[in-house]
Amino acid sequence: MTDEKQVSIPIALYTRFEATKKIAGFSAVSEYLVFVLEQFISDFERQNHSNVANDKDSEKEKIKGRLRALGYLD
Repeated sequence: MTDEKQVSIPIALYTRFEATKKIAGFSAVSEYLVFVLEQFISDFERQNHSNVANDKDSEKEKIKGRLRALGYLD
């Protein structure tokens, strides 16, 4: 058994999930919501990781630029 936590969502949003769950291939709204949330979090984490990597690269270039200006790098 998995640990679970109850959350509340607006009725209008629940109704939209209820109306589209079978088309999306789910038998229960909770399964559908978990799938959508997992996809969203995965996309967010992937994008956030990419942004962190880009920030690190940018910082490295700034440091290299400073070292070049000081004559430590060619």
